Amino acid sequence: MKTIVIVTVAAMLAASAAAQARSCTRSGSYIFCDDGTSYNVSGNTIYDSNGQSATRIGNSAYGSDGSAAHRYGNTTVYSDGSTSTRIGNNTYNSDGSVDRRVGNTLYKGDGQVCTTYGNTTRCY
Repeated sequence: MKTIVIVTVAAMLAASAAAQARSCTRSGSYIFCDDGTSYNVSGNTIYDSNGQSATRIGNSAYGSDGSAAHRYGNTTVYSDGSTSTRIGNNTYNSDGSVDRRVGNTLYKGDGQVCTTYGNTTRCY
């Protein structure tokens, strides 16, 4: 599952938000989302309420489902063979989609928009 190994917490939340509106707030080492999903961040590992986890070690992230992602410079290579390359504010994905970050808002190639205000990320 590619979304579980995304290297940043905000990206993980954005990737798993699906097509519906969702708001998540971080409080200490916990992240609570209005759809009932919760996360616990402990050191380099993030755990979700479904028992999945991802651990970051150096430039790599490893998911409890056996997936992995490795960062080489500005390119991330996922265990399923897909890649994403960040150039400036744009991230170019191997499926042809492009994600663009403008300030605190991420416009994903699939039409999803995620905005972060302080400790809260909202995707719609």
